Amino acid sequence: MVDALKSGASEPGIYVIPGDKSMSEDAKMAAMTSGPFVFASVRPGADADHSMNKLMVRGLLATLVCALIIGIMLGAAAPGLNYVGRVMFVTLGGLFAGLAAAYPNNIWWEFSVGFVSLTIIDLVVSWFLAGLVMAAFQKGR
Repeated sequence: MVDALKSGASEPGIYVIPGDKSMSEDAKMAAMTSGPFVFASVRPGADADHSMNKLMVRGLLATLVCALIIGIMLGAAAPGLNYVGRVMFVTLGGLFAGLAAAYPNNIWWEFSVGFVSLTIIDLVVSWFLAGLVMAAFQKGR
């Protein structure tokens, strides 16, 4: 499989099998139904920039941007909410993110229910914990 990926996926990207551009849509659907179906993110060669430190920094920055966005939304909603309401607001933001971003991977790309469920649970728990802190700093009723 590794050899096939190295020879068939010459550039980094998302690869879907069946995905032969020369196939008609009907032929693709028939091939998808009969299997195998593969959805893969492939980086065929070495990547000097692929270090854990850089990935952690990018992840932290993305989380901070998300916290800023949910913080702005919480600020708009907070005047009418008590502490528990503010925590729930942020927690529901995590649930929304999971349902909007993770669940479609099960629908369209056949990611397992277990994987998608764990991703959603991770988001809900993470944003619940963030909500405990964020709600303490936001004034409400």
